Amino acid sequence: MDDMLAGYLARLAVNSYEDFVRNLYDQIHRSINSLENYKHYIEHEGEDATTARIIMFLEGAGLKARQQAAGGNVDIYVDDLTNNFKWIGEAKKYESVTNIAEGFKQLVTRYASGKDKKGKGYGALIAYLRRPNTIHHVDAWKDTIAKLPEATNVRFSECQRMAPFAFLSEHDHQETNCSYETWHVCVQLLVDPKDKSGIESKAGKKRRAA
Repeated sequence: MDDMLAGYLARLAVNSYEDFVRNLYDQIHRSINSLENYKHYIEHEGEDATTARIIMFLEGAGLKARQQAAGGNVDIYVDDLTNNFKWIGEAKKYESVTNIAEGFKQLVTRYASGKDKKGKGYGALIAYLRRPNTIHHVDAWKDTIAKLPEATNVRFSECQRMAPFAFLSEHDHQETNCSYETWHVCVQLLVDPKDKSGIESKAGKKRRAA
């Protein structure tokens, strides 16, 4: 079945918050695949511009997505007005594990209230990586989250969509003690060709200068 049609039909069938999140994550996964496939066109753009591409992709898939002020400037805010479902995601340039930890803290202590009336809360931390050795950086990211006091009683599980480049964490929200699940996603956007034409191209010269 066509992916767009399948997504639309899945949204029509949503009758729980978990259904809403599952469908949303399928669409975000598709947007990340698109970013990685065309990363050579966006290698010099900033974090906000790349995040805007994800938002536009979600809008194109029929979802209500935008940036939103909610305890701060939420990078990706998605809601389903029919069912009164809301979801937030934080996006970061992967500069260091410290930078990633700050993004996680923003997500779970400022943006997510922990008062989800539908049960377990959900959110995502999406990082744009422009370095080699993705798995190493994902493992370091996971180790860092495990040590944070903000991730009380954290439990990890495998991401069925994007393992080993993503993982799931679940912890007790510090304000309410309710369970909160975070989808941690690493988007690999490194562009580093070794062939002569790639090195000598206009983009290659700009890359070397940077």
